[in-house]
Amino acid sequence: MKKLLLPVAVFLSIACYQIAAQAPLKFRDTPIKGPQSFAIIVGIPKYKYVRPLSYADKDAVLFRDFLKSPGGGALKDDNIYMLLNEEALASAFWTKGFQWLRAKQLQKGDRLFIYLAGHGDAIDEDQYFFLSHDCNPAGDKNNYLVGGAIQLYNLKKKIANETTKGVEVVFVMDACRSNELPGGQQGLDYLNTVISEKKVGELMMLATAAGQESLEDATIGNGHGLFTWYLVDGLSGVADTEGGRADSKVTFGKIKTYVDKNAPSVAQERFKRKQDPFFCCTEFNDRIVSRVDAAYLQKWLKEKIAVAATHLTVLHQPVMKDMQQIPI
Repeated sequence: MKKLLLPVAVFLSIACYQIAAQAPLKFRDTPIKGPQSFAIIVGIPKYKYVRPLSYADKDAVLFRDFLKSPGGGALKDDNIYMLLNEEALASAFWTKGFQWLRAKQLQKGDRLFIYLAGHGDAIDEDQYFFLSHDCNPAGDKNNYLVGGAIQLYNLKKKIANETTKGVEVVFVMDACRSNELPGGQQGLDYLNTVISEKKVGELMMLATAAGQESLEDATIGNGHGLFTWYLVDGLSGVADTEGGRADSKVTFGKIKTYVDKNAPSVAQERFKRKQDPFFCCTEFNDRIVSRVDAAYLQKWLKEKIAVAATHLTVLHQPVMKDMQQIPI
């Protein structure tokens, strides 16, 4: 993705987070009866051999913080496996990550979030990848097969194993951020096309349509990816009013409508670029993906105003429109 030179305003700190892979392996909390929620979250702006991004780790932290909120399910740290930057190696994802997941003994009715933010690329329709920190394509897309890349075909097989036994998997990817990788424009075309077409029963939320780059910028929120910012914004409760039916529940259909309404228009109006998120599938439209917690929503909206006030870009009007819906 081409760097956008705009002022930076930061109020979210991501300095301290204990990586789940470094903690002792903890098994499912069996005293809790009924379904539980879990998450695997990866955010990589800093790459060892690939041009860096700016905000993928902040996007991952933002999504994690939403999941820890009341509306996101109030997930405990033990139920979140998170990899950021140098920790985000393919070996840590596959070996330690899925060892962690097996220990949670997922069962019918559970929910698993898989969130990936970083670079993505593809060789063809059967070989498509999320790049881990140490991936070194060295100008040749075939080097993805050597190591350092997460083969998404294999991840889809893992997801299918879970959905088959009745686990609800929500797969979120804010990737395919650059056409400067060796896959080039064709790699961008393949990446989201094959991910979206190879459905294995999961709810999919992807940052872009095929062939598009995913925007990130200092003036999106407090420095975020465009897709993740509006996704978390909507899930936090702002999307509850979509369709004119506010019921303190954000369904898959509501969040799709909200993100589709905001991300493409901001991409075009502010950055003169196209970015059309992809959500699948319509049969999940009535599925509840978050519940609105009034106190958390008020806090979120206040923070939006504080962030907007730091930007030279005029963001106050859309924020105030949100504020009119929920009294502070």
